[in-house]
Amino acid sequence: MLTLFNRKRKGVPLLITGVSSQIDYNILDKWSYGVVKGAASFTCNGFFYFTDVEEITKEIASQKIPIINKRISYLNLDRSKNYQSIIAIKGKNKENFLPIFLKITIKGTKIFFLTKIDFSNSLTVSSSLNSRKNIIAVLPMLMFLRYACSEQCWHSPGHFANLNIDDPWLADSYGHLSYKGLLEEMGKTNFHTTIDFIP
Repeated sequence: MLTLFNRKRKGVPLLITGVSSQIDYNILDKWSYGVVKGAASFTCNGFFYFTDVEEITKEIASQKIPIINKRISYLNLDRSKNYQSIIAIKGKNKENFLPIFLKITIKGTKIFFLTKIDFSNSLTVSSSLNSRKNIIAVLPMLMFLRYACSEQCWHSPGHFANLNIDDPWLADSYGHLSYKGLLEEMGKTNFHTTIDFIP
């Protein structure tokens, strides 16, 4: 840990993931400088809530994802110390938000803690949100990558064009579409073409 914090340049962000009640309290206490005191869990009927941490949550700040009857781990914290909650859970019968993903700053180094999230059970999120049922399992890691690597890993190094043509006939020519002319233009202008067909 000392080499992590004693660098002359700004510290590299660190993600500690998979935190659960099985992890030794002393390890969490040491890595968080006393902020994280362990983890606990409860069966939740509530939602995941994304707090407003501008450089991390950005467009998804204040969004909620429902949880239906799922056992969720959360972080026990020393609330007298400084930390930023990024994602928290709130059950219908709980007053306080319970953090599952947070950031602390120690000597200029940002350390993130993420609880263990397992959505292998397809009934964990309401059926009306099936397409989002597993997103909470990967979203914190994507948020960390975007924060830690900035534009270097989040955006392509170049700008590329792709022309989509939806369900054309494969006869040359189709309306104003000439496949031979299209290939010539692609060679001159350096773009891609995708032709979509209804199965």
